[in-house]
Amino acid sequence: MSTLRNPSASRAVVQCGRCPDAPVLNTTDPLADTDKCVRCQHRRLPEPHPDDHLCLVCRQECPRCRKPTPSKEGCRECQGKCRTCGGPVQPAQPRAPRYEFAQPEPPAQPAVITPGSSADDSDEDTGEADFPAPIRHHLAALREISPPAAEAARAAARSLYGPDASQRRNDMMAAYAAWHAATEPHNDAVAAHLAANPPPEPAPVRPPAPRRRGKRPVHRERVFVPRSTEEGQCADCLGAKENTGDPLRMVLAALPARVVRACPDGLVPQQVIATIRQELHHHPPQHLVERVAGRWTRRLAHTRIQRTEDDADSLPADRILTDLITPGPCAARCNDGWQWDTDLRCTHCPPPPRPAPKEPADDTDHQDAVPIGPAQRTPAEAVTWRPPSTECDGRAGMCGVPVSPPYTTCPSCSGWPTCRCGTRYDPDRGCRTCTASE
Repeated sequence: MSTLRNPSASRAVVQCGRCPDAPVLNTTDPLADTDKCVRCQHRRLPEPHPDDHLCLVCRQECPRCRKPTPSKEGCRECQGKCRTCGGPVQPAQPRAPRYEFAQPEPPAQPAVITPGSSADDSDEDTGEADFPAPIRHHLAALREISPPAAEAARAAARSLYGPDASQRRNDMMAAYAAWHAATEPHNDAVAAHLAANPPPEPAPVRPPAPRRRGKRPVHRERVFVPRSTEEGQCADCLGAKENTGDPLRMVLAALPARVVRACPDGLVPQQVIATIRQELHHHPPQHLVERVAGRWTRRLAHTRIQRTEDDADSLPADRILTDLITPGPCAARCNDGWQWDTDLRCTHCPPPPRPAPKEPADDTDHQDAVPIGPAQRTPAEAVTWRPPSTECDGRAGMCGVPVSPPYTTCPSCSGWPTCRCGTRYDPDRGCRTCTASE
């Protein structure tokens, strides 16, 4: 490998020193290994090196998004083309997220204008926004009856309830005296005016919900984002999913995107299109869309797409598309063993095979098994382990009392005598209890 610095540019020019004509490689890494793929630097290239110095896997991928595509210019989405029909795609405008539980701002309430007042005499203009509601209603009625008395009462109310109200006792007593002096002669007239023109009642305020003790209120919100399945398709293909104006386009839009990209030149094979046209003579496009979605979800979603001939556990892209569209062996053209638009089994298809019965558990005696040591036992086996023992076969095999070799029957079934200490003993050996005590 030889690395040259191009003085007219800031990027390094990397050339392969093992190729005869020393081609310039499509990379800016001066430490790149020319014996490996210049894009992934993982797979070693065969001898002699290919012209593009790419491995077979990277040659079938888009150079921008690394999606499988055999086109050297990149996949259709990177070129701005529809991945279904190849038409131009308008760039999608980013949509702001919408919140499901977000409450809109309440509209601004208009100022309440009392009879005889104008918009210029609103609470904001006269400085009465901080006054209590009864005081504001009283002043509005007093303006209709005696404007000079209303101005004096307003000055006193501003000293009592305004933002610059004084906190000294003498000033407050003087303000109360001024208020009573201005309003007391007109109290009866103000009461009659308010009775004839009642003020508007305020909107009822809903009391807050009682809070449960020990639990904090949970504020959940749901964000709606654009679907990734709608990316890379033109407006006609997106509308074909709901509109049946073009049945062929509707079925093509339902095919998996990653399988279509892996097809030669990113186009659906003509054999698959011919199969779709033939099936449209027998089924509406909604049935074919349902067939594609069902087979893809149940069987083929996890299938690897074949890129090289050495992949034994994969299938070609055209084979996967054919399996999604091809009808089953049923003469009634059912939906893979089920009737269309119903939840019933197809009457023309044979019943599904029953599961094979499970083999009975092996009840053979495990006494001949090779014993394992305590170190090889698991914790569960160590808890349930019991030493091997033999049961008494007396009483025609109904006794079942465990005995130790070399005996095969228990003391009772063998007829052993009872010692003076109360235990049965073997006559040939004597009573071991009395012998041990002596």
